[in-house]
Formats: sequence, C-alpha cells, structure tokens
Amino acid sequence: MAIFPNFSGSLFWRTMKASLFGRTETSNQPGIFKPYFRYQIGKNSTGYDLSFSKEPNAQQYYNEAFGKMAGYLPIEISDFLSYHYQAYTNKEDFLQFLTLELAHRIRNAGSHTYRKKLEIARDWLHTRKEALKDEKRNELKDAVKTDLEHVLAQSEKTVLSPERMEEIVGSLVARMEERMNGVIDSTENEIQQITSGFSAGNIQLSNPEHEGLIIRFFILLQQVQAPNPNSSESVRYLFARFSNTDLAAFLRMHFDNFRSYKTSSLQKKITTQQNQIKPQHDKVKKLEEAMVDFFY
Repeated sequence: MAIFPNFSGSLFWRTMKASLFGRTETSNQPGIFKPYFRYQIGKNSTGYDLSFSKEPNAQQYYNEAFGKMAGYLPIEISDFLSYHYQAYTNKEDFLQFLTLELAHRIRNAGSHTYRKKLEIARDWLHTRKEALKDEKRNELKDAVKTDLEHVLAQSEKTVLSPERMEEIVGSLVARMEERMNGVIDSTENEIQQITSGFSAGNIQLSNPEHEGLIIRFFILLQQVQAPNPNSSESVRYLFARFSNTDLAAFLRMHFDNFRSYKTSSLQKKITTQQNQIKPQHDKVKKLEEAMVDFFY
C-alpha cells in the first residue's frame, strides 16, 4: 500500500496544475498536427518549406510557420502563403485555419512589426476568400448551364407541356438560389469569425436617424487631401488606403447601429449615401474646408 496516494490522474490535481501553470490540450507528441504548411526534416531550406532538425510537435510547427512568414518582406508574404495554399488539398480548410489563427496571433502580437506582418497575411486571406467565392460562383454558373443543356437536349426529343417546362425552370431556379444562399451565408459566417477575434467597440448613436449622416461624414473624411499649390504635384490624400470595404468593416465592427447589417447590405448603403452627397452644398463645402484646415 502506497504511503501517499497518487493524485496525478484526479480532477482536483489537474485543476490545481492548470491554475498554477496553465493548461493545454494540444498534444506535445511529435507529428501530431495538421500539416497546413509543407515541411521537411533536415538542413535548413532557403525555399518556402518549413525546416526542422527533427519531427516537431504542434506548437513548434505552428510557431515556426508564422515565424518564417514574418521573416519575409511584405511583398513576399503573399507568395509564401500562396505556395502553401496551392499545395494543400482542402482550400476551405486552409483558409479557415488562417482565419482563426491570424485572429488569435494579431490579438496577442508582442511587437508592432510582427503585427503588421500578420495584418499583411490577413489582407492576403481576404483576397483569397473573395477569389474562392468567385470560383464557387463560376462553378454554380457551370452547373446551371449543364442543367439547362440537359433540359434543352430533352426538349429536342419530346415536346414539353407549359406546365412541365414551368416545373423544370422552377426547379432550376430553386437549386440556384439554394446554392447561392449557401455561398453568401458561408461568407458572412467567415467574416463574423474574422471580426470576432478583434477588439470591437460599442459606439451607439443617440439618434438612429443620423446613421446616413455618419456614413457621409466618413465618406468625406476618405476624400480629405492635402492642399496642392503646384498643379504638377500628385494628389496626396489623408489616407493612403481607405476603401468603402474598409469603411463597411469599421462601421459594422464598432457601431452598434450597423452591427445587424450584412456586409453586402452595408456596402450598398454606403454607395447610396455617397450618391446623395452634393459637393456644392454649403454644409459640405464648409466641412471639407474645415477638415483640410484641421489636418493641414
């Protein structure tokens, strides 16, 4: 009989260790991880593959992946990610992994330089997701085209009644809407996952009727540019980059009034408000002049 009982497997002991030293359920056994990034065991590689002297565990593998990425120049990061993206079979799985991992690492980045590299990777991620969405739309078009060709081929063999034709067309439309809604819902969920990883504000307008005016204010802020006494000089805007997509993301993340909007709906709302701005209106001109005076 043991003098001291063995508590190592007890819930109490595991909880106490977790409180003192932290707890992780990630395996520390070598090779137990999903290889989203290509890697090799041996001498350090000058290419995009990860290199390890021996089989790494999950934490070593993922840390090396993002550490190697951060070692590249900004213009090279997209090439690094594209290389591993093309090599990985399940594209959606790869992008989903990056969505969650980048959100976590950006939130906990220890240095400004490292954070900027991660943000460049996030920009690449957004671009790839848009491209994948376009690919899905093209696949949808091809599928509908195939269905229509099948219907036409059948109609050449037999005369279809108006009722049967309406049934076939209705079925095609239903299938198309179902697939398209699946694409849109998937994209919206992914955007929610991206933004949920970041600190968000909870700004609330005292008057909901001012939503349109707030959007117009930010649109005018987008357009602020430095005075240009020499016409030969190029225009210098206050923001090097501030698109309507950026504005939609900002409003949705930080304003409670816009949080319920889908991204596509908010972008349309921004476009509508943009079209309602009258450049020659006294209030607009005064506001533009005031912002130029403030910044320059």
